[in-house]
Amino acid sequence: MKTPRLPTRLSGSTLVVASTGVAGLFGYAIQTVAGAGLEASAYAHFSVFWAAVFLAVGSMSGVQQEVTRAARPGAQGGEAGRRLLIGVLAVAVTAAALVVASGALWAGVVFADDGGASLALLSVAVLFSGAVAGIAGVLYGLHDWRRVALVISLDPALRFLMVGGSLVAGHAEWLPTAIVAPIPVTFVSALLLVIPRLRQGVTVDVATTRHLVGNISRAIVGAAATAVLVSALPLFIGAAARDISATQTGALLFNLTLTRAPIVIPALAFQSLLVVFFRDRLTHVARSTLLMTGGAVAVALLVAIVCGILGPTVIGGLFGDGYRLSGLPLAFLVASSGLTAGLSVTGAATIALRRHTAYLGGWVFAALAAVVLLFVSPGDTITRSVVALSFGPALGLLVHVTAIWRARSSSRV
Repeated sequence: MKTPRLPTRLSGSTLVVASTGVAGLFGYAIQTVAGAGLEASAYAHFSVFWAAVFLAVGSMSGVQQEVTRAARPGAQGGEAGRRLLIGVLAVAVTAAALVVASGALWAGVVFADDGGASLALLSVAVLFSGAVAGIAGVLYGLHDWRRVALVISLDPALRFLMVGGSLVAGHAEWLPTAIVAPIPVTFVSALLLVIPRLRQGVTVDVATTRHLVGNISRAIVGAAATAVLVSALPLFIGAAARDISATQTGALLFNLTLTRAPIVIPALAFQSLLVVFFRDRLTHVARSTLLMTGGAVAVALLVAIVCGILGPTVIGGLFGDGYRLSGLPLAFLVASSGLTAGLSVTGAATIALRRHTAYLGGWVFAALAAVVLLFVSPGDTITRSVVALSFGPALGLLVHVTAIWRARSSSRV
């Protein structure tokens, strides 16, 4: 009787999950190191610039989502590859130009200390993150999981080294550059990874570059709305924090980032993988979406209970009383993350069903509602944050679920 051989290679999904986990750990470590190395008031400024950069990076992830859906293995010759290249570059260059052109209206307010340098760094982040997202989307669409895993892991690993090195060296002024610099480095590496695959052949299911750019543009608006609800929250909460000090603002933002990230970030990071999953199983989209969304909400509720009981003691003990936040509001903030994670699942399903308008509407309505509620709801900043992060995503979920239900009723799923 032969002894069964153990598999020597990881499956594609395992590779992506593992690399996404590694990337999430690096991002989490960056926030932890920043909290340990900065006072709460200084962390508030770090968090605002981080939020601005990752609002841009998160917006450009829409490029990845649409290219993932559109690209498949095949042989359309060089024309398909050129169409992808032109479409992605057109969108990335246009977005960076819009950031620069509009910067005079807002850079001095958002980046009060050094608006010009911060704006320049932000435009670099937009340009190169768009290009990286396009390359990653091609690799996802081609099911080239090994190269996808490398692209996912490289950027946060470099950022951790640069941010950590800046803090260890005692040069907090280097932090903005340390946040942005890994993006162009990742672009060069990703470009070298994707060229051999393009030579093997790729097909694109959109007929013209104009059509591709249109789809990408809608996905970017949706991704920007996603970023507002996740990575850009410190930007808006900081602006809405009229009744608390910079130290209290830093404490709120640090707790929000540290406790919600383990739930929200993986759901967002897996969106391209979920698009492929749903795209290849359209007959079961509705059921799969329901199960995954319910699972995300259930996990968030469990984590919220733990954070409400242990969070203030643990965070206060590790990072100092300046970062301590009361248990009950912390629990509500964490619980709301399940709705945002669920919105990531339903968003991937609507893209797989080619319901781009519904995808866009869900995230845009969720983001707009959250921002408006953050500024106009009654109560203090923490209460308004809870209301905004609960009702905004709930509205977006309603839009997505309605679209999926209509597709099911028309026998499409």
